[in-house]
Amino acid sequence: MPPKAKGESKRGLVVTLVFFVLSTIGLGLSTYYGFAEQDKKDAAVKTEKDKADLASKERDFYRFMVALLMAYHDKSPDPNSPTGRELANKANFDAGNYPDPKVSAIESVKNDLPAFRDVAKKLAGRSAWDPAKAAPRENFEAVVKARDDEITKLTNKVKSAEALAKEQEANRLAAEKARDDYRKAKDDSIEKLKEEFKEERNNFVKRNNELLALLKKVEDKKFDEVIKPLEEERNAARKDAVTFKKQLDDANAKLTALQAKVDVRTADKPSDPTPRGKVQRVHVNPRKLTIDLGRRDGLTPQTTFAVHGLQPNGKPKARPKGNVEVLTVGETSSEVLVTAIFHPDPDFDDNRTGERKRIDVLSKDNIDPIIAGDVLINPLWNPNAKTHVAIAGVLDMPGSGAVNMNTLVRLLEQMNVVVDAYVDTSDGTIRGSGLTRRTDYILWGNPVSVAGKADDERIKKINKVIDDMVAEARANGIRVMQPKRFFQETGFNMPRNIAD
Repeated sequence: MPPKAKGESKRGLVVTLVFFVLSTIGLGLSTYYGFAEQDKKDAAVKTEKDKADLASKERDFYRFMVALLMAYHDKSPDPNSPTGRELANKANFDAGNYPDPKVSAIESVKNDLPAFRDVAKKLAGRSAWDPAKAAPRENFEAVVKARDDEITKLTNKVKSAEALAKEQEANRLAAEKARDDYRKAKDDSIEKLKEEFKEERNNFVKRNNELLALLKKVEDKKFDEVIKPLEEERNAARKDAVTFKKQLDDANAKLTALQAKVDVRTADKPSDPTPRGKVQRVHVNPRKLTIDLGRRDGLTPQTTFAVHGLQPNGKPKARPKGNVEVLTVGETSSEVLVTAIFHPDPDFDDNRTGERKRIDVLSKDNIDPIIAGDVLINPLWNPNAKTHVAIAGVLDMPGSGAVNMNTLVRLLEQMNVVVDAYVDTSDGTIRGSGLTRRTDYILWGNPVSVAGKADDERIKKINKVIDDMVAEARANGIRVMQPKRFFQETGFNMPRNIAD
């Protein structure tokens, strides 16, 4: 084989070099473009990872919202659950550091966050957050249950009050019927006695006239034996007439006394027998007691109560054992002074005025003493609301005379009683704001009277103002309370140095 020409070997080398250079350039270009694509892929992966992290933070924030609402509604989620673990961010959320700005910038979070912060603030205002328990101190379920229980109790109280009011109304109607029946029987008895007396009187007059006519016919003294027996008969008839009149007067007095007793018995039952409290303890000195009312009940010194024993059915007895006045007030209990003890036997009551006979605490007649468990009644004192009253006329307090009106108003206000209006008995002016629909009672006292001035125009004007005020109260359905009933039911005792 002939040797290759020298030019052919160079051409091969050139071709090889060209291919090598082209291959190197191609490899470089492919390597460059390969790494460029890898950078794009890494950037895309990072972008997606950032998006995923942000989505996770957004999800965690919404888990926090759910966990907080669950805790306030009923109970917190399991602290080991994904939702429960988010409650650890509560302090940062309250401080405004959670969620972070990137999450807050998300459109959905940006729209929900302000409203949720307002909700969280209101929830915290309802019940403070307890970090130790990672829960509110009181959730809504507990609040609703407490309110439901309170509503149930109040509903039961209203039902009991309605039943008691119905029972009291029935008792009142029965008492009024018994009083009306007794009055009718009394009136019938009086009319019968009057007819009998009239008949006896007519017979006496007729017989007396017959005797006088017979005496006129007698002119001869020898008829003394006839005249003397007739005169004796006439004198006896006159004595009988006097005796009969005395018997009639005694009968009327007894009827009056019986009527007074009936009125007293009717008035014995308190207008509002609801116990306000009870006696907790009787001290070694039986004139001092401890009761279960205090500052938390709105009790103040000088408030008075009537003390009633209990019947076997647990209801207060109609007649009080005595009266007490608050001396010192504690938070949940208070010390009181026994200001009056009444004789337990109603036969010792004053038949004319109905006033109870007072005895000493240590008297042997005190066979029904005040004991622990006895209840306190004062229809004008209410721990839950102020009682509104009006006063018309002069209030005469047994043993003290006419009560100073300004002092009475001040003492009533200390007993949580508002005096809407009262008649100034010095000039007939109505003091106060006047009668309103909130006025509960009007205390109707005696008319103003001055010895020897019954026809005085000023006094007539004052008494007319008193009568008009009572008429207005009745027209508006305000209950009228007599002074005797007021002093008896409230246990009121006016201090001697402030009574006129």
